[in-house]
Amino acid sequence: MGNLLTRIKKNSLTQGLYRRLNFYAFSRSLNQITPLAVRKSRHDFRRLNLVIPSINREHTFGGISTALQLYRGLVRELGDNVLRRIIVTDYAPGKGDLADFGDYSLAGWDDDSDDAGQILPANFRSGHTMPVCRGDVYLTTQWITAYVAQRSAAAQADLFGTAPNRIGYLIQDYEPGFYPYSTDHVLCESTYRSSVPQVAVFNSSFLHDFFKGQGYAFESEYSFEPRLNSRLKEMLTSSARPAKKRQILVYGRPSTPRNAFPLLLEGLRLWAGPQWKDWQIFSAGEQHPDVPLGHGMTLRSLGKLSLEQYADLLHQSAVGVSLMISPHPSYPPLEMAHFGALTVSNSFASKNLATWHDNILSIDRCTPEVVAEAIAGQCSRFTNDPECGLRGRSRAPGYLEDSTVFGFLPQLARDLFVE
Repeated sequence: MGNLLTRIKKNSLTQGLYRRLNFYAFSRSLNQITPLAVRKSRHDFRRLNLVIPSINREHTFGGISTALQLYRGLVRELGDNVLRRIIVTDYAPGKGDLADFGDYSLAGWDDDSDDAGQILPANFRSGHTMPVCRGDVYLTTQWITAYVAQRSAAAQADLFGTAPNRIGYLIQDYEPGFYPYSTDHVLCESTYRSSVPQVAVFNSSFLHDFFKGQGYAFESEYSFEPRLNSRLKEMLTSSARPAKKRQILVYGRPSTPRNAFPLLLEGLRLWAGPQWKDWQIFSAGEQHPDVPLGHGMTLRSLGKLSLEQYADLLHQSAVGVSLMISPHPSYPPLEMAHFGALTVSNSFASKNLATWHDNILSIDRCTPEVVAEAIAGQCSRFTNDPECGLRGRSRAPGYLEDSTVFGFLPQLARDLFVE
């Protein structure tokens, strides 16, 4: 009986903690999606508003970097007839961050200026209003900024007695998959079915195909394909390729569930054995403790690397492993393959990166056993023919091209600013 009471007490404590954590997560979500209330501006002009979590340098990579590239491309396409405003929803920029936006003025809640470019920190927006004109149009990325922009666009339409202007929605993954069934999950999914008209821009045709397969539809839809980072491309094409080592590079991000770090580790543990004792295994992407794999082998963490360090590692590594449990292709497996590494990745829905490079093995069943078998197969290929990865051919559309990523900008501009 005593043991039973102890278990009940422990369970009650655990359940209480679980409820408090859930309430904290719910409160945090509510704060992030606090509406951006609007008021009538004394001006009447057209303006492109980028709604984005942060422009701070420590956050300007990945999805935020891509959103800024798309926004700047649209700004160039629209020209001087359309004003610009960046609305920052989560992190107020510091002086160093603002230095990267020298032609923008810093706006406050009371400002209603006609400056050509403005940055509005809106991380503390409860109780405040933002001036809007009939011609304010929003560009968003990440579901939280889309949710905020959709509500602002609807309120703006009510204010002027018009239909809502179209919103540009840069969709960079299927974000409901980031959450278990929950408030966040359903609110996130709702942004794809908003009553406010939206123009969707998908980060890859694989992702676009997934959304079409799920039955989502937007006013108009565009997609673009990944491109190799320009600096990495220089280091790929301008330097002599060194001989490959018996070395495995894995993309290790324990804090990001969709990169399946526990699955990757179990696969490596099953793969490790005396026959591979002369291989080294490195993890790049996020710092974590080194992990013993058995048989005297260790996964050594290198954390986040500079582009130069990363390129050196790509040049040296014979095998790469990078998992992504989502319809987005992810960049590391493409980088590994183009640098001549025999790469293990995974399929998801219609995604199959093996169609984009000879060096990529895309597994259909994500189990530790299948991952281990795939790694062993790539290591054996290298052992039998150390040059085979360097001969692999790219089939990724436009991946190594210098032309603009967003070739659809003229049409996108017309779709957003309908005359």
